[in-house]
Amino acid sequence: MDKTIARLLKALDGTPTSKANTFLRKYLEGEELSKRQAIEAKCSDCMGYWEEGRFDCRMKHCSLYPYSPYKGKFPSSKSMAQQ
Repeated sequence: MDKTIARLLKALDGTPTSKANTFLRKYLEGEELSKRQAIEAKCSDCMGYWEEGRFDCRMKHCSLYPYSPYKGKFPSSKSMAQQ
């Protein structure tokens, strides 16, 4: 296994279980993803494996941003206080 992939998989071991993190793990392990799954996996990777990442990343320069399912969704003050 490539050292970079092994390092990324190890980093994922300490993260919360989320759909996007699961897609990223599957990709790193060699499985094929759908376009939607690939987008969510990349968002997880870009946002530091954040749990679900169900908020707008505000990275409007990202080529995947137009396809983000969370554009315009921002965390409530209550959810931010729980972090």
